[in-house]
Amino acid sequence: MKKKSLQQKLQDKLSAGKFRILNEMMYLNKGYNMEEYNKLYSFQIKKWSYHPLDKIISMIDSDAFIIDLGCGDATLSKHFKHVINIDKFSKVKNVIQSSSSQLPFNNNIFDVAVFSLSLMFINNTDSILEAYRVLNYNGILIIGEIISRIESIDNFVKCVESTGFKMIDSLVDKWYFIGQFKRINQCKEIMPVILKPCVYKKR
Repeated sequence: MKKKSLQQKLQDKLSAGKFRILNEMMYLNKGYNMEEYNKLYSFQIKKWSYHPLDKIISMIDSDAFIIDLGCGDATLSKHFKHVINIDKFSKVKNVIQSSSSQLPFNNNIFDVAVFSLSLMFINNTDSILEAYRVLNYNGILIIGEIISRIESIDNFVKCVESTGFKMIDSLVDKWYFIGQFKRINQCKEIMPVILKPCVYKKR
């Protein structure tokens, strides 16, 4: 394997730093260049140990009708036949440009809803409630998120469950939380589904 030059190593470091700063701007809604973010995101994921979708794919039945919320490059479509791709900013072919908090679909039509690194707000309650609305009875919600964004896993699960789900499986390691939730009845008191922003730490 060819070693990287010092210049390339410095460029990689600058790209990683810029990606973290753009992440912070996006989560805190401070304004950002989404095209540049997507380009840097594609560069960064090549360096990750694995992507949540690597695990999520194995959780989904092959014949399921799936909605991929915040789909990015629409990876799930490469593995399953029946996928509706939703992303507000993606320019990939066959992606519906829509916010996950206001979906253009009728109630109860999907078998599986997936959020893979795509809960982009601090308060994500509206997006989770929309997933609940468009899922079939007994449908499955799968959330894959960076572990550092979750203050307390137990509390996060409790909040998601209050919107009308029951966690049936999970994978937790030092990188990610991946939770699989079954759609049931909503609680009388819905709790906000909060995630911490990815804040860039200056060194």
